[in-house]
Amino acid sequence: MNSLQRNPKIYLCASTTSLLRYIIPTAFSLSPSMRLPVVAVCGATGTGKSKLAIDLALAFNGEVLNADAVQLYKGLEIATNKVTEAEMQGVKHHLLGILDPRDGFRYNVHHYRADCWSLIDRINFPDSPRLPIIVGGTHYYIEAVLWKDFLQARTIVSDSKDTPSAIPVAEKREPEPVKEQSKPLEHLPHRSWPEELMRELPPNPQDYYAFLWNMDEAAARCLHPNDTRKLQQAILSRLATKKQLQTQSQLEMLRPELSSPLPAPEISTNRSYSPKYADPQSLIIWLDCDPDVLKPRLDQRIQEMVKRGLIAELDRFLCSAATSLIPAAVTTGKTVLDDTVKSEIFRLANDGLLPSVGAEHWCRGILQSIGFKEFELYLRLPEEKRQSDDAKRLLSAAIERMQFATRQYARRQVSCHQLYPTHCLLRSWIVKRFLQRPAEGAIPVYRLDVTNVLRRSDLPDTAATSQEELWAHEVLQPALRILRSNLPLTLRAKWPDDQLPPPAPEPFQPVAVVPPVPSEGTETGGLPPYVCAACNGRIFVDRQQWQIHLHSRLHKKRISSLRKKSATVLSDPVLT
Repeated sequence: MNSLQRNPKIYLCASTTSLLRYIIPTAFSLSPSMRLPVVAVCGATGTGKSKLAIDLALAFNGEVLNADAVQLYKGLEIATNKVTEAEMQGVKHHLLGILDPRDGFRYNVHHYRADCWSLIDRINFPDSPRLPIIVGGTHYYIEAVLWKDFLQARTIVSDSKDTPSAIPVAEKREPEPVKEQSKPLEHLPHRSWPEELMRELPPNPQDYYAFLWNMDEAAARCLHPNDTRKLQQAILSRLATKKQLQTQSQLEMLRPELSSPLPAPEISTNRSYSPKYADPQSLIIWLDCDPDVLKPRLDQRIQEMVKRGLIAELDRFLCSAATSLIPAAVTTGKTVLDDTVKSEIFRLANDGLLPSVGAEHWCRGILQSIGFKEFELYLRLPEEKRQSDDAKRLLSAAIERMQFATRQYARRQVSCHQLYPTHCLLRSWIVKRFLQRPAEGAIPVYRLDVTNVLRRSDLPDTAATSQEELWAHEVLQPALRILRSNLPLTLRAKWPDDQLPPPAPEPFQPVAVVPPVPSEGTETGGLPPYVCAACNGRIFVDRQQWQIHLHSRLHKKRISSLRKKSATVLSDPVLT
């Protein structure tokens, strides 16, 4: 009888590390020709996703796959908040720091999915399977890995009633996975269209929607008027098809036997129904936290990043960009940039010409995530001026801006969904992307609340041992039970129930997707887009989201306010 069997309560008193060290040799061993489930750990930034992934990897002999888009870039360890070697505790991590920030924009979700699938097959090889754990805050990437039909190409056909229908086409071959070594991605294609097509775009992106509407009304109804990127892709796709049709028409006139029907334009759907890993079933562990507890933790994390050397790291990034882009910086061999070189770098960034963001504005991509723009005014200062009072005020303002941006990002991740306004347990993104799908295509989602753990960690007089015990009791132990319940039956027997903590929470049930059918003459009738004049012209392209908005507290409050103002105007003799 081992120590765990003699004292099952060891889970309540032992530290996390000792707990995991007991599990590895005594409870978990694998047989040949056996696969393990694929685990995804998701949640808002700052909730402890990486810590849980490492703990689970230690317990189940697993390996971690990064699903944070900005952590794919090499360098910038502090700015992208990568896990350190000490924090890894010997657990192998994949897809960390594999891209050069200067050309990583050529790596997209399709390349990531191909790399991840290849790694999972290698990690979960039947002869010696290890537990694959996907962890990160880019839920878009997680969904692409867990559902094999995610972003599958669809052919859009417009009928006489201007209503689009999606017809699946043959799934295209995935891009070849890149190696994990950090090196430039010369073999990846640039995301670019021919210049002759780009010249046909309206000069003002605000005109894209009207331009697409005139080309293909059915396609325009499927897109939001403010989604510039998708509108541009839809326009260019149709322009390319139009050019092909013109070429085909010319061929038919010259040699009809050479012509062939051209496919209709294709777009990608954002709904998926077929899990990639169904036997054994994959699962999602969602770390959730009260926003009021999460906010001060995020502010403190930014302060710690600055203390660890964030400014010096951003300076090095500037030098690296200058070395590859500005000849003067190369010839002089500078490690500290002068004002002229810095101004040129920021000019390129603001003009969307810095390769780390490709042809898009630098408010997207890695530069936004690492706080590059927030610290621009401070980074422009030469080293000798950074100790002045004015410089300190600039630094303080930059930190506040980055804290505010981080809080906004976290707020978007943990905002309540209107379907569950009472307890705010289900968050908007989780509901829309992981739960609103048919039951046969669903993957179980388990919610673990880390509010108490994060609240305790913020107290200055809290001992480290008590924090570890709270983490083990409220987060790690339920997660261990969740994984054990999803193991194959032959493996569950190797981990007796008397060695486990209390039962884990049940997974959420999928939310039925039933589009509302508006009655004749109601304000929800008609085709998208739906525009709410009462709420400053807010636009919706999804009928279900439009219905939810109409029944939301904010919309009703706005309507009530407008009615009161209207009544005041009508009753005031001066105004009438």
